[in-house]
Amino acid sequence: MATITPIPPGKRFQDLTGKRFGRLVVLGWAGYSKPNAAWVCRCDCGGEKTVGGGNLVGGRTRSCGCFNLETLSRSGSAVFCARDTKRHPEYKVWLAMISRCHEPDNRQFPDYGARGIAVCDRWRIGENGVHGFNLFMLDMGSRPSDKHTIDRIDNDRGYSPDNCAWRTRTEQARNRRNTVMVHYNGASIPLAAACELAGLPYEVVKGRLWDGWSLDRALSQPVEEKKPPTRNPTVTYRGEVMPIAKACEFAGLPLLTVRMRLHRGWPEELALSQPVRIDSRNRNA
Repeated sequence: MATITPIPPGKRFQDLTGKRFGRLVVLGWAGYSKPNAAWVCRCDCGGEKTVGGGNLVGGRTRSCGCFNLETLSRSGSAVFCARDTKRHPEYKVWLAMISRCHEPDNRQFPDYGARGIAVCDRWRIGENGVHGFNLFMLDMGSRPSDKHTIDRIDNDRGYSPDNCAWRTRTEQARNRRNTVMVHYNGASIPLAAACELAGLPYEVVKGRLWDGWSLDRALSQPVEEKKPPTRNPTVTYRGEVMPIAKACEFAGLPLLTVRMRLHRGWPEELALSQPVRIDSRNRNA
């Protein structure tokens, strides 16, 4: 509740305390609000709101906002002017959700509607005369931040109250059909999340797994501190410090392969001793 302040003597404005304006009853003065006096009001619904005196006297504010919501619910309409749309970014999310699931012309329709992903009738059509958007807001609430958007918990099911959550783009990227899941610390989680828990770069762990490392080893071995780049980098091979190119010749390994291994955090001894793994893609290991 806003703080009610005693009206200082000599102030030249009408005391509205105790007066009723629509559903609002003025409880007391709340100071100034650029430049009018502001008043703490209690609505008939039990809510409280601080309103400028000019809006009260001029009839522009008659409730805490509940009257507008009731009007929308009774009419089954959710029509927003440009100002309202900015105030309700969730409305754009709601429209986009329906469009990609139910409009074949939408460029995302092949990944949603064509796969059988649909928006539940409660949100798309509404119930008992209440517009679908109002029910969507009732079930989901406002998004936590402008970085959150609607996401389905189970990607094989449609949009409904029991299958949706507000999530960031990063969280959604880990909930895609092609997300690599691993069993780590007793739970099945995305590989990217496991890398964060292990404190290792995702690309390093991904490269290690491709090279045939076990998951436990790929997520447990720390990345060796990289040496500052030099014109002629050296490595230790069989107890002798030598240029990396010379060490590769002795080891019989391609220079590019060894460089990639070292970049991924391999120890020098392992990078220069493990044979190249050949597969159908002819990629250096």
